[in-house]
Amino acid sequence: MQTLYIDVYFLINFTVDTIALYFAAKAGKFRLSRRKICLCGGIGAAAACGCLFLPEPLGWLSFPILLLSAGVACLICGRGARPVRVLRFALWFALFETLFGGCVYFLYGLLEREVLPRISDADGGAKDRRFLFLALLILLSYGGVKLAAGLLSGHRSTETLRLSVTLCGNTLECEGLVDSGNLLRDPADRSPVILIKEKEFRPILPPGVDFSEPGADLPDPWRRRVRLIPIRRGDETIIRIGFMPDKVTICDRPREALAVTLAVDPEEGSYGGYGALIPAAALDE
Repeated sequence: MQTLYIDVYFLINFTVDTIALYFAAKAGKFRLSRRKICLCGGIGAAAACGCLFLPEPLGWLSFPILLLSAGVACLICGRGARPVRVLRFALWFALFETLFGGCVYFLYGLLEREVLPRISDADGGAKDRRFLFLALLILLSYGGVKLAAGLLSGHRSTETLRLSVTLCGNTLECEGLVDSGNLLRDPADRSPVILIKEKEFRPILPPGVDFSEPGADLPDPWRRRVRLIPIRRGDETIIRIGFMPDKVTICDRPREALAVTLAVDPEEGSYGGYGALIPAAALDE
């Protein structure tokens, strides 16, 4: 008789769900916290474990329960986003769940059949095998995610675009770098945020405004366009002043307006020598 350990089963499902959520967020350009990924991974793993206790006549309920848990996870991750983006995220999640689930279960079976019988005794070795499974899965999962995260974080778009920005009747043009690492979102409507250097933005803004201070005194109609954009830098969160523009377009595609928020960067990072950082998500909205 084959023994299934509930803790190992939970860990396998939790691992697959969290990795699938992580890569779905990368592919779907969602900004997910570790807490949210772990919460949704725990929901999926708990649902999978719960299905084991269904009586045989109700075994058909397993698929609807797992589908419901996946739907809940996608809704939690996509809270505040447009339905079409949540649907896109759900499709990416289903793809990665299938891919990584198949890989993990293949490796699990390989360990069970080929590796563990050679390093665990036949008499009384069940407990040792269980903890060995846990240790191997944790190490492999952690190492795999860190490696993939390193590869993804090193990938950046090198595309550049010339933007036309209209705000309160004033227009400016600047060169921007499309940056797949810019995952900033406006907390009010979840729109992507374009970071623009203050020196690029200053010609169309009211004079004498200190953009290093979130409470900068702005005249109407600028005040009604203000957005406060939180930016995480390590353990610190800083607030930048943002604006809801009249219109933002790409100069060689003037009919295509981008649904974005603008944020002024008074520190003016390098930006690859360009005046703005354009989130890749802005081009997919």
